[in-house]
Amino acid sequence: MKNLRIQILLGLLGISLARADTPLTITTFPALESCLYNNINLYVTPPAATGSFTLNGVSGTGVVQSEASGFSPPPPNAPNTLTLFNYTIDLSGMSSSANHCVKLAIHFGTPDGCNGPAVAVAAGQIQSATLSSLGNITFVFNGGCLQPGQSAISFGMLSDAGYKTNVVTIIDDYTNPSNGLTNESVFTIPAIVPDVAPSIPSWAYAPPLFQTIQYQGAIYYVCNAVPYKPINGALDFNLQLLDAPSNGLALSTMTTQTVQIANGLLNLPLPFDPASYGGAAPSYLSIGVRPSGMSTNPFTPLKNPGPVGNPTPQALFADSAGTVADLMPGQALTSLNGLNGALILVCNTGLTLSTSGNTMTISAEGTSDRNLKTDIVPVNPQSVLARLTAMPIESWRFTNDMAGVQHVGPMAQDFKAAFGLGDSDKTIHYLDASGVALAAVQGLDQKMAEGFQRQDARDVQLEQQIQATKQLLNQINQKLTGGDK
Repeated sequence: MKNLRIQILLGLLGISLARADTPLTITTFPALESCLYNNINLYVTPPAATGSFTLNGVSGTGVVQSEASGFSPPPPNAPNTLTLFNYTIDLSGMSSSANHCVKLAIHFGTPDGCNGPAVAVAAGQIQSATLSSLGNITFVFNGGCLQPGQSAISFGMLSDAGYKTNVVTIIDDYTNPSNGLTNESVFTIPAIVPDVAPSIPSWAYAPPLFQTIQYQGAIYYVCNAVPYKPINGALDFNLQLLDAPSNGLALSTMTTQTVQIANGLLNLPLPFDPASYGGAAPSYLSIGVRPSGMSTNPFTPLKNPGPVGNPTPQALFADSAGTVADLMPGQALTSLNGLNGALILVCNTGLTLSTSGNTMTISAEGTSDRNLKTDIVPVNPQSVLARLTAMPIESWRFTNDMAGVQHVGPMAQDFKAAFGLGDSDKTIHYLDASGVALAAVQGLDQKMAEGFQRQDARDVQLEQQIQATKQLLNQINQKLTGGDK
């Protein structure tokens, strides 16, 4: 796991998006195919993608399959080629749970149909499909929810655009039976979709699709000697509005979103009712982060809940940003232990940051869960022992230690050269050091066992030689005392 270096540049950006939703006609496959110019030409090897996902508290995985099955070439002077896209969402591999409500969103653009936009599906499987002005189609399945354990549902749509590999979005509303609160999670799954513009980033699918406030910032990590490297990839964020910055009551459900981070830049939509911001009573945003796909990991708070609703001096862009003079005492941290400006908090692997009010606690933990590991390969304990025996172990002190302070151990460069572990030759991770020590103990035990086996074999051989010598001496003694006649 890479060491995380996080620098948050806070800002709220107000934007307005017009919304004009269009309901899609729910039809059958034969009726949809009658809209084609000609019979469908099936691809010999259709472009296809399969993605899986998991839900909190549910065993097993859900699967989304997608493909561009074929196309219908247009006659002369007709519009573009029509491509048939087929999708299947299958939750039968999951354990049953009535507390989850699963929906699906696809950035598809406007699908073609005989009498307006349409989706083809077997009768009774899809309750509704709604097209937003952004080109996103949200599907509500029969009964309002698709629940874990239900059988697969397949449907198809036509598009006059080409195909590409992108993502579809799973929306899961989970009702906690202990308190009745609903937590909404969003997952992006690889899929074949129409190549329509603009290609809306994954955060745009997060419900509700009508967003008004953006949380902006920058997130970085560092691999020991490579500082300030921006994060690229997916992170999970959980968001909730509170009525106070400390021990506040919830003003909203807790929402989980998966956001793609590009070059360290974060553009996170806040999926709350715009009326929640900027009222007479302030609301405070609680936000946490974790690596995407690691649902068993806890969220790490980015900061104490802060007020939302008005542009701040730290905003990357705002129509009417405030100034430092507008801040009340205690609203901004201006220095830390003599450091001023943008402060960067570094957390090495195995450390956890937690906050309570204005107190931050840093604690160490030895996470070693098999479920969080990959590329697991057995080691040769005797090889580890041999390399450990050959590695220099010295006494030393750090350059900033006081005179007389001594430590003992290997140099990180020697450790890296001997074992090739970790991602730097400047540090030794304690898990690697303890792993090498444990493997060496096993190697020493094997070596001693082999030595005992060889000694036992020599003892048996020596005992046999002693018995043979005794027998020979007895024979000689008999000849000497009895004499040969």
